[in-house]
Amino acid sequence: MLARETIAEQIAGWAARLRFDDLPLEVEERIRLLILDHVAVTLGGIRHQATRPVLDTVAPEGSGNASGVPVWGAGRTARLEDTVLVHATAASALDFDDVHLGAGIHPGATCLPVILGIAMERRIPLSEVIAAAAVAYETMVRVGMAVFPASRDHGFHATPVMGSIGAAVGAARLLGLPAAALADAISLAAMNAGGLFAYHGSWIEPSRVQIGRVAREGLLCARLAGNGTAGPRDVFENRDGFLNAFSGSIDRNRMTDGLGSDWHLMMTEPKLYPFCKQTYGAIEAAMKLRRRQATLHAIRSITVETTHSAAALPSSYPQNADAAVLSLRYAISSTLHLGTPGMRHLSEDVLADPGVADLFHRIQVIGSPDLSRRFPPQTPASIVTTLTDGTLLHASADGDGVLQDQSLEADGLARKFTELAVPVIGDVISQQLWVTGRTTTDQAFADLLETLQHPLSASTGLVSR
Repeated sequence: MLARETIAEQIAGWAARLRFDDLPLEVEERIRLLILDHVAVTLGGIRHQATRPVLDTVAPEGSGNASGVPVWGAGRTARLEDTVLVHATAASALDFDDVHLGAGIHPGATCLPVILGIAMERRIPLSEVIAAAAVAYETMVRVGMAVFPASRDHGFHATPVMGSIGAAVGAARLLGLPAAALADAISLAAMNAGGLFAYHGSWIEPSRVQIGRVAREGLLCARLAGNGTAGPRDVFENRDGFLNAFSGSIDRNRMTDGLGSDWHLMMTEPKLYPFCKQTYGAIEAAMKLRRRQATLHAIRSITVETTHSAAALPSSYPQNADAAVLSLRYAISSTLHLGTPGMRHLSEDVLADPGVADLFHRIQVIGSPDLSRRFPPQTPASIVTTLTDGTLLHASADGDGVLQDQSLEADGLARKFTELAVPVIGDVISQQLWVTGRTTTDQAFADLLETLQHPLSASTGLVSR
């Protein structure tokens, strides 16, 4: 009698067998957009204060050689594992990277730096990159859905807990590992999984580096497995294994049911606004209200009903951009003041704007049990503004628009891509990258990624080489 496949072996067998032509069209399209979104947030975060110490540690100015892997927007190269560390840190630096609410994770920031790094190093066709990303995302999401939110209740940060597993799957797939070695890569990554939520509050930057270290760990696990290191393949269902440790129960079906036919990665959302995803219903309701109100000075008070988790976000006025990202009240007040949120909403000038601060202090937030039951996938909110003449204006939104309207997603991401990428690499390369990423399947995309090493000169606006 044949022994039953372990969870790691079952996932590895599927991941090794899957071909680009097997992907449903909607999955291919979603992965293309997620890859382009990842490139944009990485470029946007490469100059962030959380990224700079990492870059200076592993790839100091003047280091690198022609055989290294390009570090985007930094004018230098590094070893593959070091480029992965920098890119993953940068991708999470702005908290503008994609999110899967049901799994509690940001999958792209951990698995895509590894996949795109290998693609640049080996000039791998985009079709193979998309297939590798699909299995990495799906694996990471399924693992996350099996243990979240129980893992968070025990103090664990979900993205690093699942991240090295997704990175290991994507790396192993692109490195051409057979199913047995791929199972070992998964097992090694799961065995070392972890990451505490202790950073929350004023310790935001360490969490960005935490993401970078997890991505690099996934690459290491794939390399070790490829060179013969075996992993504990029952790591998920073992009594002392992953599922029991992070969720307190062992249910293999939550990870493997519908594998290959049900694509849970489709609920991964690229973020259209540079704020915590919990605020999106409130942001979209505020945008509706702004279109209806003649003047902000006529507002006496603002009452917001939303989910309990959104209502629990920090209530004090933010002192910097990192704090603003996590502020529901600031997201609403800056949206009412300026319109559709973009990176300018997090600028020092807007943070210091007395008009934004005045609106902020007029906002009352209430957690609603009814709205909380709709989360996830929705992040709903209802806003009532009371005007000085007693008039009440009401607007509500579900906060899941991009999941319902793919044209909205593509259009919004095109604007986001331009906002984040053009200041770093220029308009011409940005346009080429967007079109190539949306349409081609060959190695032209990997070739373009290599050119992102060279940033624009601040003085001339030209690409510096």
